[in-house]
Amino acid sequence: MERVVCPAQAGDPTPPNFSAADCRRMSFLAVDTQHASLWRKASINVPRGTLEQTPPLGLFASGKAASTAWVNGRRIGGNGEPGIDAASETPGLMDAVIPIPHGVLKAGANEIVLQLSDHHGFLRLANPLHMLAIGVYTDWSQRCCCSCSPPAGSRWWRSTRSPTAAARAITWSSISPTVRRAMGSLEPLAR
Repeated sequence: MERVVCPAQAGDPTPPNFSAADCRRMSFLAVDTQHASLWRKASINVPRGTLEQTPPLGLFASGKAASTAWVNGRRIGGNGEPGIDAASETPGLMDAVIPIPHGVLKAGANEIVLQLSDHHGFLRLANPLHMLAIGVYTDWSQRCCCSCSPPAGSRWWRSTRSPTAAARAITWSSISPTVRRAMGSLEPLAR
């Protein structure tokens, strides 16, 4: 599945078809939400074993943007409220997790669509989006930022920069220290 970015238009309540002339293929980290409103479509592969886990799963988003998320065509929630301009946007948190209702994910490729905007930022970042992953749900806002250690060999599944790979496992050491503190007690999706 392609990873595509399209500009958002005023009054866009649902995702576009992503085939318009002003839509572009772009890696996740290359997307710039700063002083912009856009739609992002990507794919994340979910192993069958992950779906068999009892705990609820969540969509983890780390980046400088308000967001609303759809998984396989179903709106699952958001972080702040994306807007076409600063007046219509409610800023989101840098790190957020949105619970994914049971039955929305399927084994294999899952389409993730995000409506994103950031009209309130005052720092310019080279890469304002940091991570998009599916993992065991935990409410980051309730976690303390203390020294935490993940289980040995922990891995999460995330959208990648490679246009040929739908998803790739990342290791604990490749995640920024701020995100590691927030994710300290997450269970791995695969070993």
